[in-house]
Amino acid sequence: MQTRQDLETTLNRTSENPSLRWLDDRVHRAKIHWEDAVDNLHQLVCVLDLSGGVIRVNRAVERWSLGTVKSAPGKSLHDLLHPSCTDPDCGLTTVWGHAWDEVRDVGLARFEVEDKPAGRELDVTLVRNKKDLEGGPDFGYCFAIVEDVTERRDAEQTLQNFNQELHRRVREQTQQLREVNRKLQAKIAEHLTDKKRLREAQDKYSSFVENTLTGIYLLKDGRIQFVNGRLASMFGYQPAELENRKLSDVLQLSEEPPAESVRDAAAQMDASEQVVRGVMKDGRRIWLKISGARLPSRGEVVTIGNVVDVTRQIEAERVLVQSQQELEDLSAQLIKAEEEERQRIAAELHDGIGQQLSVIKFGVESVRNGLKGSISREQEDLLGGLIERVRQATEEVRRISMDLRPSILDDLGIVITIDWFCREYQKMLPRIAIHRRIEIDENDIPPALKVAIFRILQEACNNISKYAKAGLISIKLVLDGDRICFSVADDGIGFDYAAILAGTDRGFGLGSMKERAKLTGGVYELRSAPGEGTRIDVEWLLTRPDSGGD
Repeated sequence: MQTRQDLETTLNRTSENPSLRWLDDRVHRAKIHWEDAVDNLHQLVCVLDLSGGVIRVNRAVERWSLGTVKSAPGKSLHDLLHPSCTDPDCGLTTVWGHAWDEVRDVGLARFEVEDKPAGRELDVTLVRNKKDLEGGPDFGYCFAIVEDVTERRDAEQTLQNFNQELHRRVREQTQQLREVNRKLQAKIAEHLTDKKRLREAQDKYSSFVENTLTGIYLLKDGRIQFVNGRLASMFGYQPAELENRKLSDVLQLSEEPPAESVRDAAAQMDASEQVVRGVMKDGRRIWLKISGARLPSRGEVVTIGNVVDVTRQIEAERVLVQSQQELEDLSAQLIKAEEEERQRIAAELHDGIGQQLSVIKFGVESVRNGLKGSISREQEDLLGGLIERVRQATEEVRRISMDLRPSILDDLGIVITIDWFCREYQKMLPRIAIHRRIEIDENDIPPALKVAIFRILQEACNNISKYAKAGLISIKLVLDGDRICFSVADDGIGFDYAAILAGTDRGFGLGSMKERAKLTGGVYELRSAPGEGTRIDVEWLLTRPDSGGD
C-alpha cells in the first residue's frame, strides 16, 4: 500500500494550491510513516474507498473507543464514529453527502459537526489522492482526518462566558455602589439640614426658653441659678431639685469619649461646644451637646449655656461612618478582585495560549527546515508567512497579557516597570515624547503602592493617547522626605474638570484613579483647564518603623 507516498503527494498539492494553505499544518501531522507516525497521531486518520467505506484507520480509533483497527475496514465514516446511531437527523449524515460530492469535484472538503452520542465536536477534513485528481473524475481512495476540537471550543466558550460574566458583575457592583453612595449623600444632606435647623432654633432662645427643646442653664460662681424644664426633664429631675447645685454634680457628666475629662462643667462652658456622655438620674446614659459662654451681668460674670440630647444623632453618625467604611472596604475588595483576576487571566494567556502558539511556531519552522531543498521557493515563502503570522499572534497575546498585569511589576518592581511601560508606549505612539524623573529606590516603595502607581500611570497615559492631543508627557516618582510623590502631566488640550464632574458622563477613568489613591492612603489632586494640559498628583505619607507609627 502506497500510504506514505500518497500523504506526501497530498501535502504537495495543498502547498501548490493557495486555496488549500490552511491545510498545511493538518496534513503535515499525517504525512510520514503510516505505520508509526500516523498511528501515534491524536487525530483519527482514515483511508476511504470510492464509495466512502473505510479501507484503513490509525490506532486513534482504539484510543477513541470506536473499535479496533481490524474491525474498522468496510464501515462508513458515520458507522465508525457513531456505531449505534439511529438518529435520522444526525448531523454527520446531513453534511456527509455534500462533503463527499465536494471532495469528488475539487479534491478537498472540510466541515465541523457535533458528535452528540460522544458529547464532543469534530473537525473533519477529506483530502482526495493527488494521483486520482490527475487521472479523472473517478478515484480510488481519499484521506479523512478527524480531530476532536471539543476542549478548544469549550475553552473558547468558557473564556467568552467568563468575560461576559466579569463585565456583568462589574456593572452590577458599580450600580450598587452608586446607589449606596446616593443614599449616603441623602443621609448626609438630611443631617446637615438638621444641624442648620438646630442653629436657627438657638437664635430664638431668648423668647422661647421654657418652650424650647433645648436645655438651658445659668451658672453663677459655679452653681446653678436657673435651668429650664427641658434640661431638668432631660436628666429626670424637677427644675427645683437643681437650683444652687454644681452642674457637674447634679447632671453626673461622664468622662467617656468623645469629650475630655469633665470635673467642673461650669468651668468648661467658655464660648465652646462639645459632645459629652451624660448620666440620668435613673442611671441611663445619653449623648449631650453642651455649649455656653461667659457673660457680664450686673458687674459679675455668669455662664449661660444650653444642652441638647444628640443621642439619636450620634448613633446615626456612627451608622453613617460604619456605612462609609463598609463602602470603602467594598471598593477595596472590588479593586483587589479585579487585580487578582487580571493577574490570573494574564498568567493563563501567557502560560496557555502563548506557549501553544510558540509550540506551533517551532513545529512549522521545523517542518520548513526539514523540507528545504525538496519544495519550491513559493512553498518556502508560504511556510515563512505562516511562521510570521504565528509570531504576530504570540506577540499580541503577550501584549494583552502585559496590559492586564505585567509580570515585570511583580518580578522586578515599579521603577523598572515604569521604564518598560514608557518604552512600549513610545513604540505605539512615537509622536509623543516622554520625560521621566525617577528619584526613589525600589525598597522605599511599599508593595501595596506599586500596583496603585502603575494603574494610575496606565489610566492617565491611556487618557492622554485618546483625548489630550499632547506632544509631551512628564512622569515623576520621587521620595521627598517621608512622602512619595507621583505625578503625570501632559501639554495637551486639557479639559474643564468641573464640567465633567457636574455632568452625567464621568469618563476618563478619573474616579478609578482617585479611588485607588484613596484606598492606599494617598492624597489625589487633578488640575486641568482647556488649552493648559492636565496634571495628576498623588502623595503618600510613609510610616517608617523608627517614626513611632503603627
